[in-house]
Amino acid sequence: MLRSFTTILIISALLAISVSTPAVGQIGSSVTAETHRLRRQTADKPDLKQVIAREEAKLKAESSRFDPVKAEKESRKQATRSNLTKKEKTFLVLFAVGIAAIVFFVIKYGKDCIRSSPPGCTPGVDDGCVCEEYSQNR
Repeated sequence: MLRSFTTILIISALLAISVSTPAVGQIGSSVTAETHRLRRQTADKPDLKQVIAREEAKLKAESSRFDPVKAEKESRKQATRSNLTKKEKTFLVLFAVGIAAIVFFVIKYGKDCIRSSPPGCTPGVDDGCVCEEYSQNR
């Protein structure tokens, strides 16, 4: 029973991880039109030092005048944001489902079977095997 449970658990974990991660393929070494378009976009970008200087000047101007209402809005907005990414949420849900599955199997197959139908089979391992009487653990 433990062997089949472990096999099912490993297979479900591998399946869950492989479904939740993005597929990765090899990119060909040939230069495509997409590569040329990306090169042109990077060539058209403005100077980073100028952009940083503009943003810095804007932030200095904003920080010189303090607005308590705006500061309260910002603090509320930051407090309501969730820090979990989509991938983390996916793994959290998969973890909860895995724990629920483990609890289910422990409850279903955790009892010792005294009499099974057909005789001599092991419930949970053999197909069509049903436990008719469980031991009473007190």
